[in-house]
Amino acid sequence: MKRHVASLCSLALTLWGVQTGLLLCAIPMILLLEGRHIIQQRWDVPVQDLKRLAQLCGLIFALFLVFLFITQPSFSLIYRLLQWLPICVFPFVAAQTYATHFSASFRSLFTRFYAPRTKLRQKPINLYYPYFALCLVAASATNWNGPIFYGVTVGLIAILLWSRRPQHSTPVLWICLIVLASSLGFVGHLQLHQLQAKLEQQTAPWLNSLTGESVDPYQSITQMGSIGSLKQSNAVVFRVAGDRNSFPLLLREATYNKYGAGSWVALQSKFRRIRTSAKGIWKLSNAAPPSDSMTVTARLSGGKGILRLPDGTAEISQLQVKQLEQNQYGTAKVIGKSGLLRYQIQFNPAQSEDAAPTDADLQIPKTEQAAVEQTLQTLNTAGKSETEVVNQISAFFQRDFEYSLEFSKSQKSQTPLSAFLLDHRSGHCEYFASATTLLLRGAGIPARYAVGYSVHEFSPLEQQYVVRSRNAHAWAMAYINGHWQSVDTTPPDWTAQEDAAASPLQVLSDWWSFLRFQLSNGLQQLTQGKIWIGVAIAPFILFLFWKWVRKFFGLRSRSKETTPSTPIAQTVRAGIDSEFYQVEKRLNELNLQRAESESLQQWIKRLQVHLTAQQLETLQQIKKLHYRYRFDPQGLEPTDRETLRSLSYLLLDQLKIEFAGPQDPSIKNAL
Repeated sequence: MKRHVASLCSLALTLWGVQTGLLLCAIPMILLLEGRHIIQQRWDVPVQDLKRLAQLCGLIFALFLVFLFITQPSFSLIYRLLQWLPICVFPFVAAQTYATHFSASFRSLFTRFYAPRTKLRQKPINLYYPYFALCLVAASATNWNGPIFYGVTVGLIAILLWSRRPQHSTPVLWICLIVLASSLGFVGHLQLHQLQAKLEQQTAPWLNSLTGESVDPYQSITQMGSIGSLKQSNAVVFRVAGDRNSFPLLLREATYNKYGAGSWVALQSKFRRIRTSAKGIWKLSNAAPPSDSMTVTARLSGGKGILRLPDGTAEISQLQVKQLEQNQYGTAKVIGKSGLLRYQIQFNPAQSEDAAPTDADLQIPKTEQAAVEQTLQTLNTAGKSETEVVNQISAFFQRDFEYSLEFSKSQKSQTPLSAFLLDHRSGHCEYFASATTLLLRGAGIPARYAVGYSVHEFSPLEQQYVVRSRNAHAWAMAYINGHWQSVDTTPPDWTAQEDAAASPLQVLSDWWSFLRFQLSNGLQQLTQGKIWIGVAIAPFILFLFWKWVRKFFGLRSRSKETTPSTPIAQTVRAGIDSEFYQVEKRLNELNLQRAESESLQQWIKRLQVHLTAQQLETLQQIKKLHYRYRFDPQGLEPTDRETLRSLSYLLLDQLKIEFAGPQDPSIKNAL
């Protein structure tokens, strides 16, 4: 049965490796498990070696935890950690495969939790069963759980249960019950999957806020107020490197063209797939050659995301993704491997390839029509050029409005945007951008609403620009002189206000963010092609592993084995040759044996009515020396060892037993 379950563990490891993409890690583990048929030698693993093995497992777990904490977003860390658990626990499974008396040594690790000599402690320990279950659970902690995975999992569990079924059960009935249970389980699996999809859909905005995302890349909609909630976080979302003369700069995530009920929507958004050239360049525009460049480093969470791009983006290079799509409004979304995403952008700020204006770019909701017309009458924009209108609207907001993250209450008859224009004139960038877009439309200029980030904070520590979650921004896009231009009317002191409100501990968090970024960047480079580093350190790692294996299995060089100064007693397990066991055997022969639930002290106390005071005192001294000899890592001094031997022989004589000497077969059996 032990070998049978071990082979099932190998099959479960195969499934785990395929599901998680860790097949290269699973193969040596499988070979080590199945190698038990070829490697016939087994080793004794004492408790001290098991403790070292537990420390090794803990070290592996800690390393994986640190690695995942650096490279994975917080909400997916638990899933990734669960996928790596079979590696962390495998050393114990390998020890059971190649060790003798594994159950006894393993139980000794937990003797403080069990009463001595209980039946529970005598049961054999088999780690294959929980390890089999752990592999299946770890394999399921992925997004590739289709019918094939479910069928293979059910098959493995059925094989395990078949070997454990009651012998009197009918095979046909048993198989029917397995089929019924698996069918019901599959239906439940589908229902849970649908529930998970709904929960993810409902919690997507919250998860996006955790990772610094201001826009859901798969729903072309933004809510008034969402950016205001993001601005409270100082977390670094991404980094930008480039010519400092090009900054400050706005990087767009998405653009919308229809407003209503406090929401902006990208009407009839159609994404087209962008093909990459043989040189790995994604060409987004056929306009004039780009004049500027920058490099953006961000984190791709969940394998999907949206790019932050400047106006006039023509080419993107070094973008390691599977797929890139862009809609007619300039929004670009990607699908690729989770982790750090670095891409270089070639752009021309004076050139935009967004789709030409449509009727939707001039529409104003009826609820906002009155406020827009009243404001335009105040500005007196009639008869002025497009450029003059843009400048006049910008000056209007700079002069008469102030930036604030506080949400002011509006009258019941007013919308939040109308109250912003006509009443309190205070708000954050979403209000400025929305109002600007509608005012431009009211003046006859096609306009759209854009969201993204403002890049303005240069980090001397990193020698590049850092963009925080609170740098999320919104602005208007106006179609002037035949192309789209960014129009940002938010008072420029908004960045200073938010910087002043930053936590005094921001310096420490920036250092930690930088350190985490560097570690993650280094690990990613190591796993993305710089194999020569792994080749260089592989011999060193193998050497350390071989040294540990020699120490773990108690292998010694021949010179040490033949050293005459090594005492023969060191080759005997500590305390197993204690003469106390001979005394215990003699007392058992006299029907004075110790009960299963009785400690040594309780047993000796009960012997008061059967032994003399001198014999009891001698037995107490033997017990104390025996405990030291058996459990003290330092053992006994030679004089104390001789005292234990002499007192035991003395008591044996008093109990009228003939001492046969250490070479007697009966005493060997007692040992």
